[in-house]
Amino acid sequence: MKQPFDVFQEKNLFSDFNFEKMLYQYLGHKLSPFSLGEVLLALGETDSRGNRSQLSDFLVINCLAFCNKEGKDKEDLWLSRAGLFTDREFAVVPSKMELAAGIFIPGSRCIPFANPNLLPSQYKFFARGDRLETILVDTTEDEINPYYALYGEEFTAQYLAMDNSESREIFSDFDSFMEGDHEFPVTVVDMRDFYWKNKVHSGDILIFRVEDWSASVFSVSVRYKKDTDNEKLKKWRDIFETALILSFQTDGPAASIEEQIATAFFIGGQKLFGLPPDDISAAIAVSKKVELTPYGAETRLWQKGVPFPVPGSWNKWLQGTTGIDDTGLFHQTGIPVCREILNAYVMDALYKHETTPEAVISRIENLASSPAKDFPKYQSVKRFVSSEFFLQKESYNWFADRRIGEYRGKLVNLYSRIIILVHSVQKTGVSPKNIPDQDVIMMGQLTAHVVTCLESFYHNPLDSDIRMLKESLEGMEDTFNELEISIKNIAEDVRRKK
Repeated sequence: MKQPFDVFQEKNLFSDFNFEKMLYQYLGHKLSPFSLGEVLLALGETDSRGNRSQLSDFLVINCLAFCNKEGKDKEDLWLSRAGLFTDREFAVVPSKMELAAGIFIPGSRCIPFANPNLLPSQYKFFARGDRLETILVDTTEDEINPYYALYGEEFTAQYLAMDNSESREIFSDFDSFMEGDHEFPVTVVDMRDFYWKNKVHSGDILIFRVEDWSASVFSVSVRYKKDTDNEKLKKWRDIFETALILSFQTDGPAASIEEQIATAFFIGGQKLFGLPPDDISAAIAVSKKVELTPYGAETRLWQKGVPFPVPGSWNKWLQGTTGIDDTGLFHQTGIPVCREILNAYVMDALYKHETTPEAVISRIENLASSPAKDFPKYQSVKRFVSSEFFLQKESYNWFADRRIGEYRGKLVNLYSRIIILVHSVQKTGVSPKNIPDQDVIMMGQLTAHVVTCLESFYHNPLDSDIRMLKESLEGMEDTFNELEISIKNIAEDVRRKK
């Protein structure tokens, strides 16, 4: 998870992994509105302005809770996802294939009501108190993809690969897998008895109720076609559509389709929850105002006919892409890095057998939009990097680091190339608005992916999948090489016209 970070703070709440773990546990079971101070005190931290700011940033960046602005004289109250969705209902229309096979494929059809940290194969379903068992059935990508559409086509294979151990083995040989339309197993819910006992037919709708959000436990019932009020369904779809558009206007494109829909439900609130729900995918499919559309290399929900917003300046682009903010390190030094990236540069220096911090400090200085020495907090960064270098050097083991060192170095180099390209283009007077929207978006996604990889080395170095990272890194480098040529050509055209 991305962490708010400022090297000049006395303490970073999230440097202690236990705090983050306790926060997730707290939010997973906190159903009533809460204040930031209430959370901090419950988790044994001081209710200070700085701690509130860090906690607020973390909740917003990771879409863990939603804030109700209470006005100047009142303290803002927050609502967790567990508080928003527990005891709420959502609808899914079973396909003819599912009815014929006696199964239900969770896929992405339970979002945003399920805990996003769990896989669909980990959800639990009950009917009248009895657990509905899961089974494995063989399928193909063409057959299963529609049931995973709200994850985005680009992420479906990852969810399928993680579904069960057998699929993980099949998807691990990616090149072989892509050569043909292979079959692989996927986890589904055994609904044979349920469909038979409840006489479920085509046109009937499954209604799921969230019993335990944290564990993604759902109870299921049926809304029969004869009992469906089409007028109320249309009203629900209109409110949902309006809430989505408001989420676009207030927050822009979210980090995922799932987060966009979750935000829309917070905005829609009781207006949505107070009506019989429609199938979310079906509502999007018939909408005349919103659609699933390409967003760089990914897919997002967005308003039809409206271009995606592009930052007016490269500084704003950097702030949004790298997870930094304009009150911390970047504002004070002009260097767009977070704690994890700084650490990656230091560890890369040690991997290169550098014995003093001067070279890595120089590489970090090169990331500044103008000479780093011109910024008021430059010396603080220099001291921080130097201290981090000698601290890590004490226990550094090159042989233990060899497994990830090579790839971390390539990621650090790619990050430097991206930032240096942005600054060089910035100096020509070319803004993001002069670049094709999809190029700006794709470079933002590329940068965010690099940051995510470096974060994984920082937080979970032993869990890093080197094979997948190697394949991913090759694709990232190829993508950047293409973007670099395109963006440099545009910058050169602008320069010639001056």
